[in-house]
Amino acid sequence: MGSISFGTECEIGSIRVPSPAAGMTALVIFCIESFFPGTLVPLLPGARPGKGYTDLNYIIHASLFSVKYGRRFFGFPRARGLQKGGGLCYTGEEENGDKTGGTTDMISERDVFSMMEGFGVPRTAKVTIRASIKSIGGIEGGADGLIDALKNYLSDGLLLVPTHTWATVTPANPVYDVRRTPPCIGTLADAAAFRRDGFRSLHPTHSMTGFGREAESYLAGEENAKTPTPVGGALSRLVEEDGYVLLIGVGMEQNTFLCAVDEMAEVPFPGHLSRDPFDIQIYDYAGRRTLDRGYRAHDNAGGSRGFPKFNRAFRKTGATTPGTLGEATVILGSCPLMADVMGRVLARADRDPLLSNEEITEDLYLD
Repeated sequence: MGSISFGTECEIGSIRVPSPAAGMTALVIFCIESFFPGTLVPLLPGARPGKGYTDLNYIIHASLFSVKYGRRFFGFPRARGLQKGGGLCYTGEEENGDKTGGTTDMISERDVFSMMEGFGVPRTAKVTIRASIKSIGGIEGGADGLIDALKNYLSDGLLLVPTHTWATVTPANPVYDVRRTPPCIGTLADAAAFRRDGFRSLHPTHSMTGFGREAESYLAGEENAKTPTPVGGALSRLVEEDGYVLLIGVGMEQNTFLCAVDEMAEVPFPGHLSRDPFDIQIYDYAGRRTLDRGYRAHDNAGGSRGFPKFNRAFRKTGATTPGTLGEATVILGSCPLMADVMGRVLARADRDPLLSNEEITEDLYLD
């Protein structure tokens, strides 16, 4: 709204109150507006009374209750864009029913470019991404804006956005239609799946939408996959392509590339893939049907829950680099380096490091 902000200080119109008085000021304003609605509206350009919550009411509710006691403690709409100093800026946009917003300055394409340049990612690189849009705090254009920014940065490369359907394409419903089957992994996937400037692969459970000149050729043949991340598939080839994994506001458990490393390693540990194969009907962009026979999905007890155990090993060997985008913690991973570290661990471990409770010790990945 411009005239109100909470953080290290509280500003109301032309009145600026330094911390720690900001919280008390907010409480006083909340009480006044609760008992005498609209009293302070003339001080607040842009406030809109008569909508259940004025902008002022919403900000006070969100700042006092959402920030300090939990975003849903009193059942008010979830506030987005909590600043590191404890502040809040609410823009009033909506995305899939949630409030979207951000820090005082929304993340722009220039900010995304700066992040990628800081990481040293070439404009020709192949990058796959998993991201929580909410974690960023506020980005121009939301999920589509992030896709646009990364696509534009990788102008001579390839952006790969997972659009997985493993929750819906199952033995009970063995059908994947690239034109209609929605993703099951969040806002970024929902935005990417049906964009006209992207090409979505025909992999029945672990499809990806590619953005870039090589998208269609790179993702060709994924309908022939017999497992989620097969050797020679789009994810495993990121090793030879010197590709990257970009994790924005999500943990290593969402790094699907590591599933490909698991399959490439051909480790003798059971339990990562289902024992019972099934056939899947796949419909392409023209509506033609093909049959993927003998497909084996990830087992419900698959190894992705063990991926965070590799965080320390990846950091120590330089396989991953930390960063930030807005309010989100970012991890950039080198596919060749992550594959090397994880491959060593899988080859040297006596027990399955993904499913066991044992920590990954240095002797498993250092020479």
